[in-house]
Amino acid sequence: MTLTLGRGRPTPMVFSGLFLPSVEWEMKAEGFPWHEMESEPGDFGTLARNLRRRDVSPQRLMKQAIEALKALGQDNERAITFANALEAGLHAGALESNEIADRISGELPGLWGCFIAGIREEPTYPTAFMRAYVEIELASKRADAALVVGDFRNAAALVRADPMLNLFWRNHDLDVLATAQTERETLRPRLHAWLQLQLSVVARQAVRHPGAIQAQELCGKYSNLLTGHRIQPGVSWLRMAKSLAGAASLAQLREQLLLNSTDSASLPSEATIKRWNRGVIFPQRTDQLRTFIERVAARGHIYRPVLAANKICDALVRMYVTAHRLNHVGFFASLLWQEPATHVQRSFDEWCDHHRGTPRAERGA
Repeated sequence: MTLTLGRGRPTPMVFSGLFLPSVEWEMKAEGFPWHEMESEPGDFGTLARNLRRRDVSPQRLMKQAIEALKALGQDNERAITFANALEAGLHAGALESNEIADRISGELPGLWGCFIAGIREEPTYPTAFMRAYVEIELASKRADAALVVGDFRNAAALVRADPMLNLFWRNHDLDVLATAQTERETLRPRLHAWLQLQLSVVARQAVRHPGAIQAQELCGKYSNLLTGHRIQPGVSWLRMAKSLAGAASLAQLREQLLLNSTDSASLPSEATIKRWNRGVIFPQRTDQLRTFIERVAARGHIYRPVLAANKICDALVRMYVTAHRLNHVGFFASLLWQEPATHVQRSFDEWCDHHRGTPRAERGA
C-alpha cells in the first residue's frame, strides 16, 4: 500500500505492518532524503539502494543485510546477533520453507528492530519515534501477520485486545478495518492510527522530555505550532525565531541577521523568508537555514543577554524538528478531513493530557 507526498516526483509512502511507516517514509518525516542513505559508503548504501529497487531478489537483500550488520559488529553487539540469526536462516533454506521462515521471523525483530540494531546510538538517535516503532512492532506481530493474509477482521480483533495498540485506534476505525474487503479499504483507518501515533510521540516529548520542556520555555509550547485555521508549523516557527531575536518585523529580522558583515548569500533570501511566512513552503534543511538559526541565536543573546546563544540555538533546532514533523502530519491529516487543523489540535491536546497522566475521554467515531 503506497501513498504519495508533495509535488514533483512522487515519493512512495509505504506502511510497515499495520500502521507503522516504512524506513523511507520515516526518513521523509525526519527531513532526510532517502538518496542520502543510498549514498552512504560500503554495504549500507548498497543495501539502501536495493531496498528501493523491485528487481532485487529476497536472497540478495538478505545477504546484503547480513554484510551491513556485520560491518557494524565492532560498535554494536546486537547487530552481530541479528546477522548470525539471519545467516543461519538463510543457510537453513528459510526462503524456501514457509515453516522455517515463519519460525525465524517470529524470533527475529521486525524491520524497525533490525534498523535500530544496525545504527550507532547517539544522544538524539535513534529518535523517540523509532523507539516507539520498535515497541509497537513487537506488540503487533500477530495483527501484522493477519493483515498480510487479508484477515482484516482478525487484525482488528487483535488490536482491540491489546491495550497499547488500541490506544491509537478509534472504535470506528477498527470497525472499518474489520469489515474491509480489500487492502485499499484499510488505508484510511491505518493512516489515522499512524497520525495518532505521531501526535502521541510529539506530545510525550512535549510534557516529559527535559530538552523539549526547556525549548518550549524559550520558544513557546509545541501546541503553538498548530494554532490557526490551517496547519502551518513553519509559519509559527518563523514567528518564534523573530520573537527570540527581538525583531518587530521580518524586514528588521533580516537586517539584524546581516549585521557584523554577515554575507547575505549565507542566509535565506528575503523572498524565501517571505514564502516561509506565508506558508507557501516549509523551511528546508540547508546550509542557509543553519546559518539563519545560528544568527537568530546570536541576536537572541544580544536581545536577552541572560540567555546563552547555544541554548537558544538548541531550542530553535528542537522546535524546527518538531515543526517539520507536524508539517508532515498536517499533509496527511488533510487527506482525512476537510478541516484537519481542528482534528489535529484536539488530538494533540488529548495526547498531552494522556502523557501527563490525565484520564482521557473514550474515543468513539
